[in-house]
Amino acid sequence: MKTKLLVAAVMFLCFTVAAFAQATYTVGSTPVTTVVESGYTERTGDITFTPVNAAGYLTTTGTITIDYNDSPITYLGAVVVTGTGGVDAELVAGDEPDQLVILIEPNGSSDDYNIRVTGVRVQVAGDPGVAPLNVEITSVGNLIVAGQTNPRVLNAVHAGLASFTGTTPVRINAVTGLIDGTSGVQLTAVEGFRSAFALFSETGYNAQQQLKIVLDRAIPTGITVYFPGTDSSGLWALVSGGTLNSSSTFPPTAVYQLTADTDVTSVEEFELISVTIAADPASGGAYADTTLNASISLAATHYGGSTTIPRYAYVPVGLVPLISFYHPTTTLLIPYAYTNPPFEDDPVYDTAFAISNTTSDPGFGVMGFEGAVVQSGTFSIYMYDSTGDVYVAESADLDDKGVLVNGALPAGATYSGLLSQVLDAVTEGPDLFSGYMFIVCQFTNAHGEFFITDFNYFTHGALMEVITGDRNVSAEGLDN
Repeated sequence: MKTKLLVAAVMFLCFTVAAFAQATYTVGSTPVTTVVESGYTERTGDITFTPVNAAGYLTTTGTITIDYNDSPITYLGAVVVTGTGGVDAELVAGDEPDQLVILIEPNGSSDDYNIRVTGVRVQVAGDPGVAPLNVEITSVGNLIVAGQTNPRVLNAVHAGLASFTGTTPVRINAVTGLIDGTSGVQLTAVEGFRSAFALFSETGYNAQQQLKIVLDRAIPTGITVYFPGTDSSGLWALVSGGTLNSSSTFPPTAVYQLTADTDVTSVEEFELISVTIAADPASGGAYADTTLNASISLAATHYGGSTTIPRYAYVPVGLVPLISFYHPTTTLLIPYAYTNPPFEDDPVYDTAFAISNTTSDPGFGVMGFEGAVVQSGTFSIYMYDSTGDVYVAESADLDDKGVLVNGALPAGATYSGLLSQVLDAVTEGPDLFSGYMFIVCQFTNAHGEFFITDFNYFTHGALMEVITGDRNVSAEGLDN
């Protein structure tokens, strides 16, 4: 009987020692306030484990698994034991991409310690709904205080860039290749939140934050885009793409890198005082009527299995016009035009007109002046009736008389017609018209003449006036 009691006592003692050998940890965390929602390597808060048992070597060999709830871990971070010791701890990757494991082994020195997991980075790109992020903690061999298994490590995600804007784009004549007006554009990007721009110096980061400016089309021949060496603050330095032209790799790109600490107490701006445009018409040619736009994103951007830290998904912000290519037009004015339908014995009047595209003239060396750039283009006729009605006819809708090519008047050709014929091409055009006409030609060097005639005894004609300048503020002249 005594033997049985002794055995039972020994077994109870063994179970009691085993039970008390388990550590019970309280869990604390210091969550990161906000990270960039396009980030692949965004920092999460530290997690600490502190034993609450008061005596003995209370930790047993075991594991603590931390699950980051479907946010893949892109940098494992580190585990740090502070205090007088008590355990050896090693951090390893878990079985799933969103898990890490702390391997714990007592070293028999003390129970005055805590374990801290720090510097873990996760991918939030493509899943802005990840925040707030709470981890899930499970333990084998030791215990976690009830209710402390889901600490928060991240409060919010937000766009790294709030906006990207620019001043008026540089205007380039699509025919001559010459710049009209200013040759520079100011670009401004606004930080998405107060700590979005950050200079990284801690363990794990092997690169610095960058801003990538990307143009949306190839740069035409004869056009060069120059980016300044730094932004206005001097915190961002150009690392590539300072000079972009038609030979630049597509898409043309300029990259700036953060070189100094920014102010985390305020929302900051990245500002380029002047992105300068140069045009060499001699090496260019006719340009399409379009714009050359720029967008911006945080970089380095993520490509496949890159290990660059930090890095971001390519999320372009803004579409800012750098260059506006415009096709110069010629506007012709017929100050008075008239047509009327046949009615009893009244004479029938009409307005005849002719438009010439003179851009094929031989120019300098033959006529004593420099010739025009050869072009073809359509034209639109705007008819303002004295009744207050306005009628519009497009050249593509007119009888081309074998002159127009797909609605365009070729260089060196002349189109002639009658006002009555033009009105016939207009839906619900009147038979009786009295008013004035504008003819807008999509080519330079257009000239014209008009006649009001009864085809019998009366004909009056004049040259069309060439309208130039700002009609809102400038007095007009006969700018033929």
